[in-house]
Amino acid sequence: MGAAVTPTQLIKLYNTLVDRHGRYAGAYRSPRSSADIRAATAFLRWADEREVAPASFLEFRFESSMARHGRHPRLNALPSETLVPVWRDHDGDEREAAAHAKLAKDAGTQLDQHVESLLLLTRADEAVKYPYATTGRARLCLADMRFSGGFHPESRFCPSCAIATECSAELGRIHGFDVVRLRRRQFKGLPPAIIDAARRALERQNRDRARRGEPPLTERPLLPDE
Repeated sequence: MGAAVTPTQLIKLYNTLVDRHGRYAGAYRSPRSSADIRAATAFLRWADEREVAPASFLEFRFESSMARHGRHPRLNALPSETLVPVWRDHDGDEREAAAHAKLAKDAGTQLDQHVESLLLLTRADEAVKYPYATTGRARLCLADMRFSGGFHPESRFCPSCAIATECSAELGRIHGFDVVRLRRRQFKGLPPAIIDAARRALERQNRDRARRGEPPLTERPLLPDE
């Protein structure tokens, strides 16, 4: 079945699938919500008892719910006995193993996913930042960077944060390049592989934005003092 998935990892994947299939108000779940952790834990226990690969089944559950009902499945309603044999017919375990093997083999795909996750600001990121920003606990937000995402210039909270410069520097230290420049869509001067991945990410995002009738995101030039 592969490495165990934690409730927090499942919630992060759930939020990623919400982004992929189209967001709506209140769709995101929080790794800091005890109710959401309980729901994720219950689903993981259900999956383990049926020898179901949770990450693969969760993706299949989203695909099925969107196709049949046009909406996301609720986090607290993920188990579905009727879908288990259907998922097995789609080679759930083998498909998950093949997907992981492909990612491990295809460094370009892995890099694209990494860069796109760094580039975008999600509502889930903002939901984590909110309680820290509104109660003056910036250092806890910095310590929780795995979930808050760190400094993002398009955030409602980050530009006015007292430790924005320190947070930006920590992002660069962790990832090995100027993540804030990436998030400003000022790609010039970044490593060539990062630039290529970022431009592909913009293309994908702009296709989604065009379907929603939203204006495209564009690459920005560096200003003289930058």
